[in-house]
Amino acid sequence: MGLSTNWDLSKLYPSFDSDEFKSDMKRVKDSLEEAAKWAETELKSTENAENKLAKLIEVAKEQMTLQWRLGAFAQLTLATDATNETALGMLDRLEHLMIESQILSSKFTRFLGGIDNLQSIIDSSDNLKEYDYYLNEVYKQASHLLPDEVEKAVAKLSLTGGNAWSRMRDMIDGTMTVEIEQDGETKSLPLPMVRNMAYDKDPAVRKKAYEAEINAYKKIELPLSHALNAIKGENITVCEMRSYDSILDRTLEDSRMDKSILEAMLSAMQDAMPDFRRYLKAKAEYLGHKNGLPFYDMFAPIGAAADMKYTYEEAHEFLVDTFKGFSVEMSEFIDHAFKNRWIDALPKEGKGGGAFCANLPFIGESRVLSNFDGSFSSVTTLAHELGHAWHGHCLKDLPILKTSDPMPRSET
Repeated sequence: MGLSTNWDLSKLYPSFDSDEFKSDMKRVKDSLEEAAKWAETELKSTENAENKLAKLIEVAKEQMTLQWRLGAFAQLTLATDATNETALGMLDRLEHLMIESQILSSKFTRFLGGIDNLQSIIDSSDNLKEYDYYLNEVYKQASHLLPDEVEKAVAKLSLTGGNAWSRMRDMIDGTMTVEIEQDGETKSLPLPMVRNMAYDKDPAVRKKAYEAEINAYKKIELPLSHALNAIKGENITVCEMRSYDSILDRTLEDSRMDKSILEAMLSAMQDAMPDFRRYLKAKAEYLGHKNGLPFYDMFAPIGAAADMKYTYEEAHEFLVDTFKGFSVEMSEFIDHAFKNRWIDALPKEGKGGGAFCANLPFIGESRVLSNFDGSFSSVTTLAHELGHAWHGHCLKDLPILKTSDPMPRSET
């Protein structure tokens, strides 16, 4: 029996109609309401702060687990089926609940920001010491809080603002098709399938796919430009309201990165530019281009890679064998991911482009989306995303409040 190319989400929930899903939806709502009532009376003063902080941590752990699990089930369902109406409806319900969670979270943050001796309280408690970094990170966020009623308004407006535009963008990307001529007839293919042709060994196929993709964008350029402008516009406005100097400053804070680190990375990239330019010029000459490398040949396979073609089963064997030379444990982990349906591998209509890994610490697993086409590049993409899954595996025994990892660190 061959490997399945569809992932299995049943470890999260059997279905949206299952008792487990319905129970957790009720639980997240009831828990929020209970915590909000508690916060209304208990967070008016910083008296008995240690016990109150312990309670806040327990609430945060429960809410993060429930919201992450419920949200992951809806979002991963949509990642492979952008028009799934049940998942869209559930995600809408979840987003309304998450607004209430954001409002509660702002109360927690304001409470922490009002504790003058936070570090000494943490140091005197073995329970709180475990969450030292988390508590201090929340404490820093207090300086950017808005008045309660404004926080509430900003959170609620995001449902019909940036969040709505973002959902529309995902829907357009997941349902977009590209008209392309193949074997003497015009076919309408999913965007990821056409994008994968950038790695085809035939230069005519690469050029035709690139031109078809660019031409297809004309039918979505207006809604996507409006979506981008609306999302960025909301971000700029909220950053100004929260007294950030720029969106970059907020992004750096969210990424747990100092500006000096970003500048060092950019400097290293600039220093390496001459090497990349030489490589691209050499690749252009190798492919027969005299005036630089056209974009449709940017990803053209060259050398031995041009003739490499893998079935999904061969990609599995190759990665398991290759990683064995580095780490037997990692090799076995990758084998387990393939055989236990952690991966949704193939492009199809309604599925988003590109690739990602979603770590799911509450079940000790991950899920990987790819648009595998048999090229060597798609094999290395699988290796990259399974690397994120390995990272998640290494974090799985930590408390959930310690498993959130900013993208810059994940990618490096």
